[in-house]
Amino acid sequence: MKKTDTWGGETTPEQYEEIQKYLLKMEKTYIWKEKDSDFGFLPVDEIKICSGNTKYSKLDIETVQLFEPLDKSHYDSCVRVLNKYFIEILCNNPADNIVWISLDEIRFIILPKAVLKAINVIITEHNLDSHRDFILFLVAKIQKEYISEIEFSETDDERIRVNKFPKELGNLIVALEQATNNNPTRLEDINNKLNQIRFRFYGKVNAISISDRDLMSFIIEAIKKGFYSYQGESWESEIKSYRHTYNENLKYFQFRQRLAIKLNDFFINEKLDIVKKPYCIGRIIDVASVPIYRPNKAYEINVDEVEITNTIEKWLSRKTV
Repeated sequence: MKKTDTWGGETTPEQYEEIQKYLLKMEKTYIWKEKDSDFGFLPVDEIKICSGNTKYSKLDIETVQLFEPLDKSHYDSCVRVLNKYFIEILCNNPADNIVWISLDEIRFIILPKAVLKAINVIITEHNLDSHRDFILFLVAKIQKEYISEIEFSETDDERIRVNKFPKELGNLIVALEQATNNNPTRLEDINNKLNQIRFRFYGKVNAISISDRDLMSFIIEAIKKGFYSYQGESWESEIKSYRHTYNENLKYFQFRQRLAIKLNDFFINEKLDIVKKPYCIGRIIDVASVPIYRPNKAYEINVDEVEITNTIEKWLSRKTV
């Protein structure tokens, strides 16, 4: 019996089965990203076309299949290790509510041959050959998480915003407390009575001012309602508890350090005989497109063994949120 495809054409059962196999494969395929100066991170199959940089037009790409043939005992061990050490660092968005990571998420990786070679060199030089597929999965997953959840937080504007967040939150609490006093009786309260709300936009010289008493009241109540808890907590309690957002943002800034600690825990607790462990950790982080954080606050590719080793050792010695 023939089936109708998405475009209204007909396919044989064999063709339909092949299409389903292809779609299933693509669901489990991670396409490596390269960073273009104009477009940011792009999949390697797109960057060859979109980028104006000629080096990308000559990218030699390869597809790697992981955990094939399947050794169930080794596969199950990798699943255990993945979720024991890396689930927190690879699931940064609380909204995703992920409690378990499956290795089936990435069974194929499409990546440049040069990147694959670099990963294989790291694996061989640091005595990780028996964990090759797991390291390949981990590197791909790290890049995916970094690009989707972490990279944005490293912009100058975002860093400034986060650093100012505790003070801004405190100012908001004071402003709402004063604006909520609708019937001031003391002279001090009368002087503190809200008389204007101003909106200032980027690129605009003049601010937009609201001074009508009822409109200002609507704005204040809308802000308080935004923090209102369905569990019955007051807006005051809710807005004060919102400080945890600052800690979540700090976790983003400490992504490299937290990742280094998790890799170190993995190597130590699983009793892996890693050659030059801090250097190995730094190279894994770097090859996953997470540049080492330099003292000059610039994210740059860093291949110097001594500097990478010293940086990772410092990260391992510091506390995280």
